[in-house]
Amino acid sequence: MVSSADICIDIRSTVTDINRDLAATLKTCGPAILLLPPQEGSSGPNTDAKNNVINEITTTLLSILNKNHACQRDMGEFDDDDAGADSLDESSEYDWLVIETALDAIVCLSAALGPTFANLWPTFSKSVLKFVSSQESAERSAAVGSVADCIGNMGEAVSPFTGPLMKVLVHRLTDSDPETKANATYATGLLIEKSGNEKEVMSSLGAVLGKLEPMLGADGRVLDNAAGCVSRIVGRYPQRVPLDDVLPRLVEILPLREDFEENKAVWGMIIQLYQRSNPTIGNLTPQIMPALEKVLGPPEEQLDAELRGQLMELVKYIHSRSK
Repeated sequence: MVSSADICIDIRSTVTDINRDLAATLKTCGPAILLLPPQEGSSGPNTDAKNNVINEITTTLLSILNKNHACQRDMGEFDDDDAGADSLDESSEYDWLVIETALDAIVCLSAALGPTFANLWPTFSKSVLKFVSSQESAERSAAVGSVADCIGNMGEAVSPFTGPLMKVLVHRLTDSDPETKANATYATGLLIEKSGNEKEVMSSLGAVLGKLEPMLGADGRVLDNAAGCVSRIVGRYPQRVPLDDVLPRLVEILPLREDFEENKAVWGMIIQLYQRSNPTIGNLTPQIMPALEKVLGPPEEQLDAELRGQLMELVKYIHSRSK
């Protein structure tokens, strides 16, 4: 006999798979998946149908985040004596998987829509951000990571939401969970880099820099994401950062060892300062050269092709100056 618990698990497993398929399709096809063929007699895209598809996706994902989806309604109490604690534990695991994959789908939707996702963020915001304050570290980490990706995908369109997002993220910069802290650091750097709301950014910049300072003595992803966050701040607001104090600390921890995606922010900022003939970065050249040698060496996944080419040009530039 199939228990109620097993039926619930099967349904949630199916919805989890659908969320994964949606995320993968959005990632592969981009906004094309949201477009239906033109209506008969029309030469343009069926924008009404596109809006309907987005609305349906949004409604479904919201119902999951708010735990109102049909798959999240328990089929009565688990009255099967044989189900026991194991079934309850497995059901709880699938409860979170449904939500986690819904968050992934939202991220992929934001990637597909780009800046226009800002029109949907107010709809998702409350439901996503409640998981940022969850008592469960895995839920906080996943939610903060999703917020970070949505910020990056919205770009400057995130500006109207800078204040509320900054408040939530700055609080998570001291999270007890390293993964959540690392994700919050990454998200904060992206928000400062992308937002056009300079007033809100400036009001929080001191607090952010204060919380980043001890992270530059950490390790793992926290250290790499702290380096990326500092680099994004310097790249966007160099006049607001004490470069004589910050840059030596930053160069000292190079090369990054875990989160190679942050190399684009870190080395991009360094290249930018060399292009501006910044005297502080110039004086740090003896310390930068060994880091350059290591980051240009194995493993190759440290750098993408574009950044690798830019750093090789930087090496040539530094050598030309020393002649």
